[in-house]
Amino acid sequence: MVVSNTSPLTNLAAVGQLDLLRQLYEKVLIPQAVYGELTGGGGRQPGAIEVQTLEWIETRPVADRVLVTALQMELDEGEAEAIALAKELAADLLLLDERRGRAVALRLDLRFIGLLGVLIEAKQRGCLPAVKLVLDDLMAKAGFWVSQQLYARVCKPLENKKVIDIARCQSAKSLELRAVMSLNRLWQQQGKKKQAHKMLAEIYGWFTEGFDTADLKEAKALLEELRP
Repeated sequence: MVVSNTSPLTNLAAVGQLDLLRQLYEKVLIPQAVYGELTGGGGRQPGAIEVQTLEWIETRPVADRVLVTALQMELDEGEAEAIALAKELAADLLLLDERRGRAVALRLDLRFIGLLGVLIEAKQRGCLPAVKLVLDDLMAKAGFWVSQQLYARVCKPLENKKVIDIARCQSAKSLELRAVMSLNRLWQQQGKKKQAHKMLAEIYGWFTEGFDTADLKEAKALLEELRP
């Protein structure tokens, strides 16, 4: 179950890449405040039509209004409702770019990923041929900002260790897990089972739920194979 804030949706819609979210997650939930942010102002914002017409984007009300009110002391309404909805539904992932929102999500033990993390995951899973073209479009058409250093790291060919570093920067634990498993299989072939087991055990231990998902089942099986 994936919940999104406004910015990932409107940025991807602005460059014609919103369908990446469907390919990666099948369905995306948004709270009513995010729906309102996208469709307000005459519906001219990128993503306004899509959230009203696409079946895989579903608007949900947030029941815990007390939490929303508390979060609005720090965040805008869309961010507050997105975080509250993710907490309320025990979402597997929250799509969130804003730094303040991420800090709050981290406090609430929510798993989240930013737009860069989405692009990297799409590239890793074969949904996107290259990150650079989409990122260039985002910067030119949507006003998306990224530092020169991070831009260079993202746009270079993505080796496993680089993917892990970027995933950690974006707090994308699901992406980090897949990148770590890929690197660990290579280390296994190179006879580095002890190092591989230690690295994978560290990130596997971060998860407290979702153990019936394909990624965590695969990680558990690999841990058994790597056990010293």
